[in-house]
Amino acid sequence: MSEQLSLMYESEPSAPSAASADSDKNERQSDALLLRDHPMAFRLAEYLVQQIETEAERTTLRLVVNALGAALQQGHVCLNLERVAGRAALRDFAIDTRLGDLDSTLAAVRGWPFVQDENGEMPIDAKAYLSLKGTRLYLARYADWEQRLAENLHNRSVDSKTQIQQTTAAERVEIALNDDAVDWQRAAVKNSGLSQLSIVVGGPGTGKTTTVARILASILEQEETANYRIGLAAPTGKAAARMAGSLAAKIEESDLPSDLKQCVPTTAQTLHRLLAWMPSTRRFRYHKENPLLLDCLVVDEVSMIDIGLFVALLEALPKHARLILLGDPFQLASVQAGNVLAELCQTDALANFSEARAGLLELPTSVISKTPYALMDNIVFLQKSWRFRDDAGIGRLASACLNGDWPAFEQGLCDSDVEFLDKQHVDAENTLVDALSEHHSDIASAADIHMAFERLSRFQLLCANREHEWSTGYFNQRMASRVARSGVKTVVIDEQLCYHGMPVMMQRNLAQQGLFNGDVGILFEEGGQLWLWFDSAEKGLIRFVPTQVRGWLSAHAITIHKSQGSEYDRVAIVLPQLDSPLQTRQLLYTAITRAKSAVTLLAALPELQKAVATPNQRYSGLRERLSALPV
Repeated sequence: MSEQLSLMYESEPSAPSAASADSDKNERQSDALLLRDHPMAFRLAEYLVQQIETEAERTTLRLVVNALGAALQQGHVCLNLERVAGRAALRDFAIDTRLGDLDSTLAAVRGWPFVQDENGEMPIDAKAYLSLKGTRLYLARYADWEQRLAENLHNRSVDSKTQIQQTTAAERVEIALNDDAVDWQRAAVKNSGLSQLSIVVGGPGTGKTTTVARILASILEQEETANYRIGLAAPTGKAAARMAGSLAAKIEESDLPSDLKQCVPTTAQTLHRLLAWMPSTRRFRYHKENPLLLDCLVVDEVSMIDIGLFVALLEALPKHARLILLGDPFQLASVQAGNVLAELCQTDALANFSEARAGLLELPTSVISKTPYALMDNIVFLQKSWRFRDDAGIGRLASACLNGDWPAFEQGLCDSDVEFLDKQHVDAENTLVDALSEHHSDIASAADIHMAFERLSRFQLLCANREHEWSTGYFNQRMASRVARSGVKTVVIDEQLCYHGMPVMMQRNLAQQGLFNGDVGILFEEGGQLWLWFDSAEKGLIRFVPTQVRGWLSAHAITIHKSQGSEYDRVAIVLPQLDSPLQTRQLLYTAITRAKSAVTLLAALPELQKAVATPNQRYSGLRERLSALPV
C-alpha cells in the first residue's frame, strides 16, 4: 500500500485543540455529537482541523468528517456528498446543522491538504487521510481497499482457463426443470471452467451447495490429480459447519474416484481462521507476500463479508487459484462497511451474459445483455427454489418482500405455515415466551448432547436489536426469569443465570480453543456436571467447563444478523419499532428465509409495511470502479 494510502492511524493523533471562544452554537452541538456518537471521527476531525486556517472551513471539516464517521457506522464505504450537501438537517448522520451546497462543499474539500482527489493531484509531501472520487468522500484506506478489490476481482474474471469442451462432468449435470426453463445449475458448472472466478448466487433452497459440489467434481476430473488443494470457508463457524456437512454428503454421493473425493475437505474454516488472524499484531498471517497454499477456494455466505476482510481474502489467495463465491445477494449486508456481493449482483447483472459467453453456455438469446458489465459473465443466478413455492407460505412472503409488494405480503400472512402476532395484543409477547419455554424443555429432555443439538435447530427466536424493547436481551432475560421460577436447578456464571439445556452463542473469537464469534452451543449436564458444549466447524462436538470460556451469552433469542448462515425448522421474528433504521426489506427477508417450514411474525402491521417498502442502500463506488476497468 502506498504511503499516502496507509492506514489512517499509524500513530495516535495529537490531542484535540481547544474550541475557539467564538464558536457558534451549531458547532458546539456538532462537536458534542461527534464526541458522543463517533469518537473516532471526532479525534480525526480535531487532529485535521489544526491544518485549516479559517473558522468557517473548520466548521465544514467537522461536519463533513462527522457525517463520514456516521456513514461508516451505518455500513457505507463512503460519504455521498451529493446526498448530504445543502440539507438543512442531516439527521441521518446525527447532525442538526446546515452543510453548504455541493459546489462549495466540494471546493472546500478539494482545498484541504490531507485530501487526495483521485481525479486530480495532491502535493507529494502531503499525507492523505481522506480520498475524494467525484462526489464520494472516503477515509483513505477505504478508497484503497475499494480499488484493490475491484482490480483483484477483475483480474480473476478475465484470466480464462481452458475453453469448455465435452467434459464428462458438465455433460452429466442434468436437473429436471420445466421444458422452457434454463438449467442454471448446469450453466454454473459449465461457466466455472471459463475463468478463475465463479460467483453462484441464489436464495435458500436454490441448490447452491449441490451446484458447487458438481463444480468441484468437474474441476477435479479436469485436473486429474489427487494433490489438488481445495479450501472451504465461511464468515462464521455455523455457516462453515453447515456448508462442509452438506458438501461432504454431495461429494460422497458423486461418482468421483475415491482419491479425488479426498481432495474435498470434510471441514470448513472461518475466514479469520483460514487467514490466521494474529490478535497481537492485528494482522493476518496469510497475505499477498505469504499466500495460502490452495489451488481452489470455496467461500459461502459471501454477503456477510465486509470490504476490508474481502480484500484481505482475495490478496491472500494465489493468483493461479480458482475462487468460487456463494451467497444470497438479497440478504443483510455485512455488519462492517460494505455490501460487496449486492454491488456485484445488481439486477441488470443477474441472469445476463455477453453474447460470446451465452453461446459457450448454450443459453437462449434472451439472456444476452445489451449493456456490458465487468463481472457479468462470472455470475450465475440460481432462480428455482426447491424448498419453497413462490405462491404460498414462506416462499410468497420472501418473494413479496424482495419485490416490495405489500398486498402480496399481507395476503401471505394468512397462509397456513405463517403466523402473525400483532404487537397490540397483550398475549402476543407471552405466546413467544411460551414457545421459547417449550423449545428449552425439548432440548433439556434430550437423551444426550447429540440429540440436544438436533433439537436446537427446530426453533429460533430472531430479533433485530440486542438491547432495549423487543430485543434479544429482553427475551433472554424473560426466559431466565421463567426458568428460575420453575424450580429448575440454576447457577450464576459471569453474572448470568445458567441452567441445563440453555442455548448459548459465542460473541468473540477464541482461536486457541477452536471457538469463534457466532458459534452456537448448549449448556448440558452429563455425569452430574454442567458442561458447555459447542458444535465446532473444525473439531465437531467439544466441551468445556463453563467458567473456562469467556465471551458467550444466552441464545434463546439471537439477532437476525447472527442467524445468517443458519437454518431452522421454525423461526419467530420480532421486528423493531417503526422508527428504527433497522426496519428494512433485507432484514425481514433474511429473517423469513432462515425458516424451512414455518414462520411466526411478532410486529405491528405498519412495521411490516415499512420493512417491505424500505430497501437498505449502502453507498460505495465499487461498481463504478469495476465498470472503469476494461471488459
